[in-house]
Amino acid sequence: MVKSTITPEEFESTIRWLQDPQKSMAIRFRALFTLKNIGGESAIDHIGKVLFEDDSALLKHECAYCLGQMQDF
Repeated sequence: MVKSTITPEEFESTIRWLQDPQKSMAIRFRALFTLKNIGGESAIDHIGKVLFEDDSALLKHECAYCLGQMQDF
């Protein structure tokens, strides 16, 4: 069964996972694509923050891709 909603606590956890450089890239990618699928201004803001502040070129690339796919800004 696919969960159709996410609690504010789950949303905040997802943001923390995306922004945590100590997490594996797989977890950070999962968080990124979860935020992409949720959408909205807050998700866009947090993905954009990682795009401009993270050290990983690969993660930055995927953030840019996700923002383009969201077409919501």
